[in-house]
Amino acid sequence: RVRDPAAGRQDQAAESYADRDPARVIVATAADAGVSGAVSPFKRPELGPYFRPPLVDRWDELVAATLDRLGRNARDLADLRSFAEDHGKRITILSPRLTWPPEPDDFASGLIWDVLARLAEIELRLTTKRYADTRAFLADRGSLIGKPGWGWHVVGTKADKTLAPDDARRDFLVGMVDRALSGETLDEIAAWMDAEAVADPAARPRHVA
Repeated sequence: RVRDPAAGRQDQAAESYADRDPARVIVATAADAGVSGAVSPFKRPELGPYFRPPLVDRWDELVAATLDRLGRNARDLADLRSFAEDHGKRITILSPRLTWPPEPDDFASGLIWDVLARLAEIELRLTTKRYADTRAFLADRGSLIGKPGWGWHVVGTKADKTLAPDDARRDFLVGMVDRALSGETLDEIAAWMDAEAVADPAARPRHVA
């Protein structure tokens, strides 16, 4: 089986489902953490390759804790169901319990899948709209949007955030500006920071050799 776990209890639910039948073997875990629900299952970095040769032949059942773990686009989820039918695969959703393809005399599952897929898509659209509205509100107030760059930290309230220099890195910030104004390249500035053994190398400008 290919398991698509969420964190915590959802992950445990997927594992418990597999453990209940000795014939079930988890061949892969496709978490795709941080991937938007708007991304098609077929295009996800970890799950996508299992819909194409050679990995498509390694599994027969795709298990997800909830339907929206597989996507939040009704068309994509419909394509996933068609893929299962065309390739002899099975999709199992643990909550609420759904399987696809359904039994021949099961006339209700298709309606349930359609409704849940539409609800997942609506939820994504509402979340996207709320995020866009929040960004617009913050932009109108001149408030910080996003994460601070290296050498800075956030000050102020949630709706009135701005940046302030990190005292521990202030000298390096000034040095970076001075060197940039004097004509040094980014690589030269990064090499200077390397030579100074600046802390937090993952966050500072990267020296490209």
